[in-house]
Amino acid sequence: MLGFLTTLGWFFLAFCVIIEILGIFLPPFQMARNRLHYWYSALLLFVSTKDFKKRSPRAPSALSPSDVPIRTITYVFVRHGQSRWNSYFNAFDMWWPFRILYLLISETYYFFMNDKESTLIDSPLTEKGVTQARAIMSVVAGVGLHKEKPYRLITSNLRRALETAILCCNQIGTSNGTKKVLIHSDLQEISRNIDALSLCVEGGDPPRELALTTMRYSLYSRSADYSKNLGNKTASSVGSDRIDNFVDWTFSSAQTDPVLYIIGHSGWMRTFFKRYVPEANHNEIPWVSKKLKNCAVVSFDVAKYKSGQVAVIPATVKLHNP
Repeated sequence: MLGFLTTLGWFFLAFCVIIEILGIFLPPFQMARNRLHYWYSALLLFVSTKDFKKRSPRAPSALSPSDVPIRTITYVFVRHGQSRWNSYFNAFDMWWPFRILYLLISETYYFFMNDKESTLIDSPLTEKGVTQARAIMSVVAGVGLHKEKPYRLITSNLRRALETAILCCNQIGTSNGTKKVLIHSDLQEISRNIDALSLCVEGGDPPRELALTTMRYSLYSRSADYSKNLGNKTASSVGSDRIDNFVDWTFSSAQTDPVLYIIGHSGWMRTFFKRYVPEANHNEIPWVSKKLKNCAVVSFDVAKYKSGQVAVIPATVKLHNP
């Protein structure tokens, strides 16, 4: 087995060298060379990421009745709809072999013909994911908080979250341009997998070639604010630090809205709950240890105390579409 893997590794190395050389001198191979660079980044992320490095919890071990918050913000978490990656590796049914065949054919085509598209890197929504996102429009709107208080729509810089945000949140402001979706790179998924790599460039939107088949490209530019998008995470980025940076920003003077609709990812959200739900209440919140389902909607209050500690108020946690 070791000998086979070694031989395979040498073949792969030779293939990379040939593509690199041909890509320099022959235009038809430039796309393949560019795609190789994406895979180099993916390999570096997979083997050297610090995304899972542990940090001490931010929340106190237990909340005391005497603890009085100096500011409270309502978070409404929405997990993205089903992605291509989910359909390939998390959904096993009679159609799974055909999806894998589609994966192999499409990725081979993109490798040589379109270096700006992929069903794996920054994995987009499937048609099922699009349907899920549209189906929860009434759920998101039904939370009702956007009618009572100022609010903000925020999503990660990964396509599946941005697509979900634009599709499911148009009933509360994005469709008429009154509210833009803020793209925040601190919400990027905590994972070593290549679907967690973002194709969004710093301060910009996804390449025009990545326009969805389910929506016009203009929806990106019309409905999104990229001022907080710092581009793809690095291998040295720590997931817990990104979460803390995001939470600190939500309580900063630069962010004054009391209600935040946050469209993101299950790994990020699970780590958030681990860090910000008091340990004494972990057993009450299932998402401390379990993933939210695609397009699940959960709301809760997050409080900041005089001590500087920040914590989820467990009694306020509510799942809106069980």
